[in-house]
Amino acid sequence: MKAYSPVTSKDYAERVNAVLRQVPSLDYPRLLAFLKDFKANHSVGYYSSTLGALKVYSRFIGRPDLLSDFAFPHPQVTPKKFWSKAQMRDFYYQLTSRKMQALFLMGATTGLRKGEILSLKIGEIDFTTRTVVPNVHTGVTKHSWVSFYNQECEEALKKHMESMRPAIRARGRLFPMSSRDFKVDWRQAKEKSGVNLKFKDLRDFFAESMFGLGVQSIYIDAMAGRAPASVLAKHYIDLSPQKLKQVYDQASLRILS
Repeated sequence: MKAYSPVTSKDYAERVNAVLRQVPSLDYPRLLAFLKDFKANHSVGYYSSTLGALKVYSRFIGRPDLLSDFAFPHPQVTPKKFWSKAQMRDFYYQLTSRKMQALFLMGATTGLRKGEILSLKIGEIDFTTRTVVPNVHTGVTKHSWVSFYNQECEEALKKHMESMRPAIRARGRLFPMSSRDFKVDWRQAKEKSGVNLKFKDLRDFFAESMFGLGVQSIYIDAMAGRAPASVLAKHYIDLSPQKLKQVYDQASLRILS
């Protein structure tokens, strides 16, 4: 799965291995019965991603037609829940560490994914221009360009980095933490604030906020790491870091004030 990022490749491999334990030979009638039951007992998204992994695997083993009769289901569209700025602030002030506060604001003001932010190296930040250049996606499913953070995040980031021990800072990661530590701190902020916020909600908040500030969706997509799909976007619209920085600064995104 060289065309996919390491995270996606690992996820696909785990899904395929789980299916192979149930249907070792990928016999079509047994696979058909398995996927029918799997679809009935899992979410649309989980079923779709598992089917996608199997389709990639079937091509890899030289049986590309094995799953040609299986189509990806269309997920039911439901209105997204957007948290207000006041609720975002309530949640933020219940985060007890400087690291978590900086992480929160980095997510809310860049629109980047959690994995992208947790993988950031200090060298991937231009602190003079508040520019983030994540170098985490080499696959076909996700892309990253450049994004930016606001002055509120800059202040939180400075406090976080000042509190980092030299030995930890020397390793280069901007947000060194275990998955357990993140979950514990995040859950406590949920309970204390009464705001059932997920980290991915920060990405939605960024997009909605920037759109409300008059930023065109094509610029929001570029800053949030969504690759341009249209010919117009790819060839006729300026998506340079300089242009995106200008658009970002003009929007004057604020969360804490």
